[in-house]
Amino acid sequence: MKQQAIKTIAILGFLCVITAAPAYSQAKQLKANIPFSFIADGKTLPAGTYRIDCMRKDPGVLVLQEQNSLDTAVVFTMPVESSVMQEQSKLVFNRYGEEYFLAQILYAGRSLGRELSESRVERTIRLAKNNSKSGVAQTPSRVGTVVLLAN
Repeated sequence: MKQQAIKTIAILGFLCVITAAPAYSQAKQLKANIPFSFIADGKTLPAGTYRIDCMRKDPGVLVLQEQNSLDTAVVFTMPVESSVMQEQSKLVFNRYGEEYFLAQILYAGRSLGRELSESRVERTIRLAKNNSKSGVAQTPSRVGTVVLLAN
């Protein structure tokens, strides 16, 4: 219990440093209206308008913050290269039934974006889908990719 409290305080302190030091945030921010709840790096976030900031000191760390609430996620990403230069910024979600998982963030004017690691929940669902071909598990309905534009 004591370790959980220390961990929570450390995370809150980290978020305070992020919001209190604008010099650390990258000049380019994204804003996106996400009409469904989604999972980012294992954390479930509600539908809403999100601001996405990339840290200048560590571009692999992104902060997703819902505009009208305190819902925030700090996610760690890896670089991903697109085959084409993006005309508009995009958020790419993997969809399994009614569950959405943030997978990539692609930036306008760039061919390099950021990719989130697959969470344990998403991996479990994906493996269940793959095993369903052999009759082991039931396939989640409407498996696909959803792309939302950001500005």
